[in-house]
Amino acid sequence: MLGMVSDRIQKILSHKSKLHQIELRRLGEVAEDAPLSSNAIILKQTNQIRGINTLLLNPETPREDYIFYFDRMVALLIERAIDFLPFQPKQVWAPHGNAYMGLDRSGEVRLLSPFPRLPPKISFLY
Repeated sequence: MLGMVSDRIQKILSHKSKLHQIELRRLGEVAEDAPLSSNAIILKQTNQIRGINTLLLNPETPREDYIFYFDRMVALLIERAIDFLPFQPKQVWAPHGNAYMGLDRSGEVRLLSPFPRLPPKISFLY
């Protein structure tokens, strides 16, 4: 009896996964026809980005790999977003007494996470 219930659950989840993949493809086709906002930034399509995207869209990707590559994609998106933070010039003194001119982030940045595995709000104060 337990085996029958388990098999039924696996079939239902597999079916839902296939429907989800179909819907993602449909949304992708719709998005291709819609103009992007002028505020949208597109990541450079490197081999790494293309490879991760391929793995994330493949329903055969094992759960552990999916989580790993999803987290990696999130990290890449956050790294790219950090490039747009405001900076101001700052002089730093090295231990040997040499001055170094660099940049210091200015202002406050907040990240609201839609991902359940991350805390709901992470704040960075610079």
